[in-house]
Amino acid sequence: MNYKDFIEEYNKDRNVLKQHVFNRYISLAEKLTRAQNIINAAYYIDVTDSDGNVTGRRLHVDSVVRDMLIDISLVDMYTDLERGEDDKVLVEYDQLMMAGVLRKIKETMPEEERAEYERIVMLVGRDTMTNEYEPHAYFREQVDRFASLLSSYMKDYIKLKEEAKDET
Repeated sequence: MNYKDFIEEYNKDRNVLKQHVFNRYISLAEKLTRAQNIINAAYYIDVTDSDGNVTGRRLHVDSVVRDMLIDISLVDMYTDLERGEDDKVLVEYDQLMMAGVLRKIKETMPEEERAEYERIVMLVGRDTMTNEYEPHAYFREQVDRFASLLSSYMKDYIKLKEEAKDET
């Protein structure tokens, strides 16, 4: 059942909530994978060149998106409701919030599971900040950049030397 149909059914009969929310354990591996996906979506933006081609990613934390994705992920894991396309996630989130259903779904799911998942997402986010943003990460990035430039220079230098040797 999609979110819109569920909301309509919920507005007619509040007991329908228990039919679609499950009290189950979600494996740590699944929680970690989902947490990493949330952090990748909420903590990075694509860097593009002048032609619009993606050339890399840059750290750019969006805490609102992170929290919204946590809620949507909880609904995905603990209900049988079907989300629409990824580009509709904001609309569906708003539908759940406006109807007051998201809060009810979260109250119905196991508190320990919800708290653990939210904690895992926050820890993965903190690890990302440690690994990407702190001084040691800056120095690592500069060393990698220097090594790449040096490697490129040396390849060109060796190529020129070989060409000069071949000409003599």
